[in-house]
Amino acid sequence: MIRLIVANGDSYTQGVGLDDPSRETWPGVLAGMLGTDHVNLARFASPNRRTVRSTVHRLDALRTERGLTPPEVLAIIAWTEFRRHDYYSPTERVDHRDHATDRGWHRMGMWRRGAHQPTDAFFDHLWSEEGAIAEFLLDWVLLDHYLRERGYHRRYVFTFPFSGPVPDIAAEFAGQLAEDTVLGGLPPRPGTSFHEAVEGLPRADDGHPLAEGHAWFARQLAAWLTATPPDTQPEHRLFPVSAAHGPGDRTL
Repeated sequence: MIRLIVANGDSYTQGVGLDDPSRETWPGVLAGMLGTDHVNLARFASPNRRTVRSTVHRLDALRTERGLTPPEVLAIIAWTEFRRHDYYSPTERVDHRDHATDRGWHRMGMWRRGAHQPTDAFFDHLWSEEGAIAEFLLDWVLLDHYLRERGYHRRYVFTFPFSGPVPDIAAEFAGQLAEDTVLGGLPPRPGTSFHEAVEGLPRADDGHPLAEGHAWFARQLAAWLTATPPDTQPEHRLFPVSAAHGPGDRTL
């Protein structure tokens, strides 16, 4: 049975715009519904590679601190958009505060275009959408293998839509991922990303979902996590079925 949920992602998962992120984010609400502890590793503007890196760096330590075994831990990774990257420079000044494993890493994204020389150089000379998707899927396969081989439970959601198609050069990577570990499948069905799923619910001025949206998404995740796939025996459930029920549920 799961005793710890470790979530990771970007500002949507971190809870930017919430009054009390420790309680109101979807990881916090989900953990409360399912009766588990939780740790939220998400950081604003995080590229997917930073999410992979920080998960690998910190997961073993987090569970060891709590005296847990890998099968008692569920990692939920919330993928962000592909137009984000990072690079390492130990001397360049950073404009954010992170865990020690993130120090020296600098983020690039469209919000820094025209004001940050490394970002401009990256998008002018290195960026391609096909390459970014291929890189993302390869990183995903490597993370998935890492989690699976060590005995951690893992699930994946998308913060923003990814409707495909998967480029030919990345098809082999996508084929190595189990669709039943991805909310909405792979590529995920329209309407299943966090950004889409909470459409019409309150948001902050910058577009981040507020508490109602986080709570609604947490209920959908609880229903998904407590469902038994056709090839899974009831005694192998991650959580009791009763944990999935909550007011205001609707199908993704």
